[in-house]
Formats: sequence, structure tokens, C-alpha cells
Amino acid sequence: MFAKYLQDRELLSDGLLFGEDELEFLDQEGLVRPLFRLNLTRNERGEIPGLLISSESLRRYLQARMIEFPVPGDYRPWKTFGEGLNRSVVFFYHPFQAYMMSRVWSFIRPRLDYRILKPRFGIVSRKVVRSLYDWCVSHRDHYLSSGLGRDKELIAFLISLEAPYAPYVREHMRLGLIDRFDVEDWVRWRKNEFKPEDLLSKVNLTREQVVLWRDNLGSQAKFFDPLERWYLLLRVVSHGKKQQLKGKALLAQDYYEWVHFLNSFIEELTGEKQPEPDQFGGEFNRGWRERVYGKGFDVYYPDSRRKIVDEYLYPRVLFNRLVLIVEGDSEEFCVSAISEAAHWKWAVEESIKLINLNGYGGISKLEPLLEYVRQMRTDAYVILDPHEQVKTLIPKLVSSQLLKTDCYKIWKIGFEEDNFSDEEILQGCNKVMEEKGYVLSEEDLSSVGPKSKPIMARIKEALHTKYGVEFKDAISKLDLWERLLQNRLDEIGKEAQDAKYAPKLEIEKVLHGAIGRFLTYHVVL
Repeated sequence: MFAKYLQDRELLSDGLLFGEDELEFLDQEGLVRPLFRLNLTRNERGEIPGLLISSESLRRYLQARMIEFPVPGDYRPWKTFGEGLNRSVVFFYHPFQAYMMSRVWSFIRPRLDYRILKPRFGIVSRKVVRSLYDWCVSHRDHYLSSGLGRDKELIAFLISLEAPYAPYVREHMRLGLIDRFDVEDWVRWRKNEFKPEDLLSKVNLTREQVVLWRDNLGSQAKFFDPLERWYLLLRVVSHGKKQQLKGKALLAQDYYEWVHFLNSFIEELTGEKQPEPDQFGGEFNRGWRERVYGKGFDVYYPDSRRKIVDEYLYPRVLFNRLVLIVEGDSEEFCVSAISEAAHWKWAVEESIKLINLNGYGGISKLEPLLEYVRQMRTDAYVILDPHEQVKTLIPKLVSSQLLKTDCYKIWKIGFEEDNFSDEEILQGCNKVMEEKGYVLSEEDLSSVGPKSKPIMARIKEALHTKYGVEFKDAISKLDLWERLLQNRLDEIGKEAQDAKYAPKLEIEKVLHGAIGRFLTYHVVL
């Protein structure tokens, strides 16, 4: 709920927090209104059906004209729509409206109305507190003309920047509820359709106005941020971890995020690098990072991040971010299982984004995915089977600098064959199939091809020849890999416990090499 969102950011004063009474009051006075209202239809019993909120459902509601956007003079008392879960109208606020709440609240906080305080706060003397309602009504015009009325334009502009810049700023692809892209669509739209100058013209703003908004937001955040001196350290902390902060520290991170949105827009518009809040205050202050950390310092570069963290932590711990792209479920399972057995799981979860292409068909999405990863200024490592398409695609990706020359692994024969012997694979398949009554012998395999032919291909043909079944119907690859890895995982756990771990399987060597290269930690891998 929006009220809880505000409470987490300490948008309250003297025990009065934003609840429905206060939100409705601000809606009534036209100060802070819902972003939109969702009108629900009661059934024949007068009940409101269950509500599922997702990008798809909101899209349907919008197409069905069930969503309406507030216009001046259309306020109606909220109680006329019902109470609690039986309310026929749902009010939606955008998280960015927290800025308007903080501004409005700081403007009117000296004039609280004792009549709208919750009973649990006790009686407040009329002599101490003026009437919020009477004061706001009489000073509404002054409030709107004092510059706060422009806040609505700022919020609308920030919302329009979410789709093009949120993946950069938050470093993940989750966008707004209404607009939804997959990676391929977003890269295409971002490269070919979005133009910052077109957006600036559409909203009737100037570059100078955007810069002024940026400066004001950054300066305000620095004023109330209790962690302001730790700005640079938090700058390299993930978006999700920063959301675990509370109070003014969390609100300050919201402000800084808005600054990053505006900076990204200005940089794309002008081609000029923009200062962050810790660099405000003239040319001398703008260059402090390079004076302290050296020339070429950039918070997006792994070496620069290491320098920041080195100042705060000992022993030194810094994880360079890595996107590990695997072809299918088997590889994903192995990475997770081996990482857990070798006691790397916490490091992998914190630092590595594991992406599953979901089989051969997903390889076509590899190029736009790597384009997105490059825009995020993150390293990528790719593990694939030796398909003909892969053999031509990888050199292309390397030549276009979407993939580094030593950041991919193409199996020589196949994932299973490169990691286990033919005997181990056949034994594992028979164990998985025994409940279904299938069993294959060496003679069965020899009848469909010589030993030079990959064993997985021979097993597939032998199953079809002997039993008339497809491989996928007889054997679950995840069950197969669980069986194949079982003994090795036990060995890895004992070796890691005794600090004597040494990679044995090819997948172990690949994973160990990636972790050793991209992750820096104070233990021996």
C-alpha cells in the first residue's frame, strides 16, 4: 500500500502518518491526487470480485475503460465507493509521488488539524495546533504558485524516463506495470525508436529546466540523508539491497535514483558527462573523485568499485558483476548444485546473474541479450553446446565486441559427454529409466552407431529403436544430472570443508575459472 510505502520513508510528523484520511484530504484539495482510479464492477450479490494486479491485467482494464485519470473538480468522497475490501474503486499512486508527499508535508506540517488525528494519539490542544483543513483551503493558491505546482510536471517527466533508463539505473529489466518489454524488444525500441530530444519537445521542457530539477533533487537529498557521507559506497550497492534501508536513508536513495534518471537523460541529450550529488558545488568539487581515486575513475568500472569498497571493508571483499548465460536447465542445475557444494552459493547469488536460454531455440536471443549486458557495463560468460549455429555466432559476437575472446565455453562434444564417460552416462540413464521399465545395453547402443558417435545421440536412437519412445519421455535431463553429479557433489563438499577443493569436471573448471577471474575474495577458490 502507498501509505506503507510512505511510512517506510518516515514521511510523517509528530506521530501523524499518511493514512487514508490524509491521502483523501490531499486528493480533495487537489494537492496530491491518485495517479489513476480503477473502477470495479459489483456482481449480482453486490460483492467486488478478487483483484489481480499485473501488467497484463492493468492493460486489459485500460482497454476496457475501467481506468480513469483524475481531472480537476471530479473528487468524490471515498466512502461513497464503499469501505475496505468492498470498495468499488481502487486508488493507485506511483512511488515517485512520495516526492510530492514529502514536499506537501514539509509545507503544511506546522498546521496540523487535531480533528483528523487518530484517537490513539490523544487530544491535541487547539492553542497548539491550527486547523490543517482551514489553512490549506485558504492558502491553496499560494501553495500552487510557490513552485510546488511544478512538482506534478516533474513526477510526470520522471515516470516517462522509467522505460528508457530504469534498466541502466536499477540494473534489471523490470519496468512499469502498464509498459512491459522483453529484452529483445527493449533493445530494439531503445536503439531505434526512443529519442531524448523528441521527449523533451513533447513535454514542452528545456534542458535548463531539467538540469535545475536535477540540482534541486540532489541538493535536497544531501541535506536530509543520514548516510550522505557514505554516498559513494551506496552508489555501488545493488538496487535491491538499497531498498532494505529505512526512513530518511531510504527516501534519500529515491531522490538519488531520480537524479540518475535525469542525468542519464541529459547525458544522452547532450553527450556530456553529468555530475552526481557528491560532485555538486563547482568545478573543484566535480573533480574530487579522480583526485582521490585516480584518473579514469568511474563507478561502473570494476577496478573503481574495488577502490571504493577497499576504503570501507577489511578483509577486502568486492564482487565484480557477471552475467552467466547457459543453454538449458541442465547447466543451470549444475551451476547451482556445484556452487552450493563448494560453498560458493552465497557468492554466486550475490554477484552472478544466471540466465537460462531454455534450450537451442533461445540461442537466437543471445545477441540482443549481450547487447543489453554491454549497455549495463557488465561482463558476460556464455556456455553452449557445439551447434552449427553456435560455431558461426560466437565469432560474430566476439568481432562485434559483445563477447570477450576468453568469456565463452563451447563444449567439444556436448555437455554430458564433456563431463562424464560413456559408461557413466549410460549407467545414469538406466537408473533414471528403471521405474519406467526401460533399460539399454552396450549392444543396444552399438546397433545404432559406432562409439565415435556421441553417446547421447546413440541413447536417443536406441530408445526409439527398442521401445519407440522419445528421449524426453523416457529421461528427465535434470534427474539424469542429479544422478550423475551425486557422488561428485559429496566429494566437493568434503574437499571444500578441508580447504582442499580442486575442480575435476569440465563444468567445475569453467565455473571455478569464471569465479576466480570475475570475483575477488579473501579465500582460496
